[in-house]
Amino acid sequence: MKVLHLTFHIGCDNAIKSVLDLPNIELTSQIVTSGIDGYFYNMTSQRALNAWNLHKDFYNQFDIIITSDTAPLARIFIEGGFKGKIIVWISNRFDYYDSKDKCGFPDYDYYDLLRNRGINAFLVATCQFESFYASKKWIAVDDVINPASKPYFVNNKVGFYVPTYSNDTLLSLFNKCCINGFSDVATGRYKDKDSLAHFKAVVHLPYTWNSIALWDALSCGVAYYVPSKEFLLKLLRTEGYWFQNINYCWDHLDLCEFYKNKFVKYFDSFEELREIEVNSEGIYEEAERLFKLNQQKWINILNC
Repeated sequence: MKVLHLTFHIGCDNAIKSVLDLPNIELTSQIVTSGIDGYFYNMTSQRALNAWNLHKDFYNQFDIIITSDTAPLARIFIEGGFKGKIIVWISNRFDYYDSKDKCGFPDYDYYDLLRNRGINAFLVATCQFESFYASKKWIAVDDVINPASKPYFVNNKVGFYVPTYSNDTLLSLFNKCCINGFSDVATGRYKDKDSLAHFKAVVHLPYTWNSIALWDALSCGVAYYVPSKEFLLKLLRTEGYWFQNINYCWDHLDLCEFYKNKFVKYFDSFEELREIEVNSEGIYEEAERLFKLNQQKWINILNC
C-alpha cells in the first residue's frame, strides 16, 4: 500500500513515520512550505486546482494521501478528484488560515466541501477539542487519533527542561524555576527526542489544546508539569498570555490534552514548583498503551 503524507509540521511528520512503520505500508512523507510548489496555508479553490494540475501525476502514484497540521491542504485532493482514500489529520483547527495572506480564505465553499465530502475522504482529529471545534461549524469528524509515537527508552534521566514558547517566555518560567529551587534546569527548544529523553521532567505554560511536544515527552518517559486548570484560568487573564481559541477555555478546558493525560502533573502556583518531586512511574507503560491504541486506529482507517 503506497501512502503519501503531506504536512507543514516536522512533529506531524515524525509522528506519522513512527506510527506507520508497518511492513505492508510504503510511506512517502513530505514537509512542504507555504507559498512554495503550489502549497499554501490558505488553500483557495484556484490554488488547490493549480497544485493538483502541477503535481497530479505524482499524487496518482499513491493509494492513500494523508494531510496533517493544517486541513486546507486536503482541498487539493478533494477538489482535484483523487480516486484513492484521503485522510485529513486535523491538528490546528480545520479552518486555520494565515491572516497576512489576503486571498478570501476560508471561503464558504471550503466549509461545504468538508461537510459534503465524498465517501473516500475522512476527517480525523488529533484530539477531542479538534472534533468539538469542527462540530461547532457543523462538520463531523470521523475519528480521533492522537499523535502518539513509538516509546523511546533512555535511562539515567536528570534535570528539568523549560521550553521557550510564548507564555514560558512572557512569565519568565525558567527564572521562576530557578528561584524556586531547581538546581538542574535547561531551557530552549529541543532538537529531537534524544535531546528531550534525558530530562526527568518538562515544566510548561500551555498555549494550545494539544501539542506534539506533549506526546513526544510521553513517548520518552518524561514527566510533564503544567498549571492546574484553576491556576491556568487565572493566568489566562494575564496581559499578553496567549492561548489558541481562548474563548473556549472558560467552559471547555476539560477538552485540552494537558488535562486529559494522566501522566501530566499540576501545580497551583509558581511557589508550588519548589514542592515538585518527579514521579515517572508508569509513564513508559502508558506510552506503550497509547501508541498501540492509536496505531490500531490508523490500521483500521487505512484498512491495511
